[in-house]
Amino acid sequence: MNIGKGQKIILKLKCKITSLSKVFALGLALSLILPIFPLAEVFSRSAVAQAAPTDGGGRARINLAEVLTIKSQSIAAAACIIDLGFDVEYERKALEQARDEFTHMLRALEFGELALGIPTPENNSKAIRAIRAVHEAWTPFEQAVNAVLAGSDTAEAVRIIIETNEELLEKTEFLVSTIQAAYSNPNDIMLADAIAITIAERQEMLLQKMLLEACEIEGKYSGPEVSERFLETISIYENSLIALRDGLPMVGLNPPPNDEIKYQLEQAWEEWLAVKPVLGMIRENSDAAEREILDVRDAVEMLDIRLKQIVVQYLLSAPGSDDIYKIPMLAYLNDTLMAWVQDPAVIDAVKAANIEHANLRTADLEDLETRWEAEIVAGGGPLSDRIERNPVSAYLREKKETSNGIITEIFVMDQYALNVAESEITPEYWHVEDERFALTIGDRSGNIHISDVQLEEGGHIYQSQLSVPILDPDTDELIGVMTFGINIQSMF
Repeated sequence: MNIGKGQKIILKLKCKITSLSKVFALGLALSLILPIFPLAEVFSRSAVAQAAPTDGGGRARINLAEVLTIKSQSIAAAACIIDLGFDVEYERKALEQARDEFTHMLRALEFGELALGIPTPENNSKAIRAIRAVHEAWTPFEQAVNAVLAGSDTAEAVRIIIETNEELLEKTEFLVSTIQAAYSNPNDIMLADAIAITIAERQEMLLQKMLLEACEIEGKYSGPEVSERFLETISIYENSLIALRDGLPMVGLNPPPNDEIKYQLEQAWEEWLAVKPVLGMIRENSDAAEREILDVRDAVEMLDIRLKQIVVQYLLSAPGSDDIYKIPMLAYLNDTLMAWVQDPAVIDAVKAANIEHANLRTADLEDLETRWEAEIVAGGGPLSDRIERNPVSAYLREKKETSNGIITEIFVMDQYALNVAESEITPEYWHVEDERFALTIGDRSGNIHISDVQLEEGGHIYQSQLSVPILDPDTDELIGVMTFGINIQSMF
């Protein structure tokens, strides 16, 4: 049976995963894309304490190593575009940020960094040697990057970057495979899911490599061989995208497991078809215009975001995915959200609401809920306007805007499950039957509650709600609840 070049590449990926499984590393793909957050342990009554990862930071280590392969290509591409004089200020910022991230992540892999989910220095001898090999390849590469940023002999610095880029990519990819073998868990994920996630993750690196090669062609940094490499990268990327979209049973790659992943892959395919003619134009004409190179850059950034979403959705669709989103949510709560929960203005507003509502009977609460629902249908009214326009609601809207898309909504309830403030109008005013209230302070447990992940209808967003009890700092008593809607994809 004859198979195409793209299928051969996927077969190699399958063989790589299967061979790693022999050393108990079948779960490598799961670890590649877990977010770089410290683990957190949640105690009752809303106390959140930092805790070390229970797996030795293996998932974070693999993720960092994989990101190094992507960064190596994005750094080289940004330096190349700067030398061409295209959108220089934008690319300088991107180059500086990527350089700093590469250095930071490489150091964390060697010496550990709890903030990145790695509690201890590396002690696996093979991994240590692989890290040091990356250091050796990175040193001349980084020196050339610094020269580009300093504006000193940029052309010569870019020449060095392009000449040393292949070695750096090889060393980072070897580091990935070494750390995968040392830390992956064979029970984490099914082989079919691992293949799909690994291919999707590798697509991100291929996109950055494609952008670099387009720039090399435009700048005439290399001979005819770069055009052939460019064509090969395009071919591998396209064949891999088709395999993800349609499945490739001969290598154990199933079709998309749900409609949402299918939708995202179809969108990725349409976005790919839109940029493919520009890639062909660049390959055929080395005097491409600035707009063509920047069009490719913008398309690469858009597809990279799409692929990140696809990887996360594969993870969320796999059995046993709770820790994939709960751990980073708790870390985000620990690092950022607890300060909002404990804000004095929030606490004062909740205490005032508790006093106001202390004598309400069940019939009164039901009447308030009926009034709220009628006002929502009518587009406003005294009750809903009072909540929407109060200072704490304005504070919540401001905080939501600072979250870079992680937060989809925030609302605060008092101890009677009534709305106190909200970033958006909620469909309910009285939340007494909802788990976000019933399992936090309704049962007086003081527990933090994380809901199941749900796909927002029509929005292509996976969302979970994180509900956190509010304590009176003077009495340590439970007085209310703050609920956060979390866009799961945006946390990865």
